[in-house]
Amino acid sequence: MNTTLTFNRPTVNWLLKMQKKLDLEIKKKKDITNKEWKEEFAAKHSLAINIEVSEFINECHDLWKYWKSKPVNKERILDEAIDVLHFIMLHWIKQNGTGDALYNAHRVYARGFADLPVDDVALEQLQNHDDLGMKLMILLKVLHHYGFTEQDIIEQYKRKNAINFERLEAGY
Repeated sequence: MNTTLTFNRPTVNWLLKMQKKLDLEIKKKKDITNKEWKEEFAAKHSLAINIEVSEFINECHDLWKYWKSKPVNKERILDEAIDVLHFIMLHWIKQNGTGDALYNAHRVYARGFADLPVDDVALEQLQNHDDLGMKLMILLKVLHHYGFTEQDIIEQYKRKNAINFERLEAGY
């Protein structure tokens, strides 16, 4: 039995479209050229996804902090997951990846790793694996573990994306 949440094709394409809009607005507001975005900002984008994954993993402390008894905050988990999702999409776009390719990649991984337990090893793979399809699959698997649905993710993405645009308007 596959216990991994997967996105449907329209959702993947919508996420990529929304990320492209956000990236274009950031480049416009911050006067960043496409060349700078793709080349000079590569290290910044790599750091950003690593930091966001770390923040997400920290919120999933019940999966690895055996010494901690405090319950997890599911709202914080979802919020941090959306930040990770933003940077997965940003990196995918920078690699000129298509929606179909990302859709297929994460679904293939979901089938191949259906029995992957949601634990510290999965979180370590999320942190250390370079393949964005794998990162997306693990992220969704962990979110499914906490009871989130595709619709929950989309709604939170919309909220967070609106906040990101508000921040840009405010000069953040």
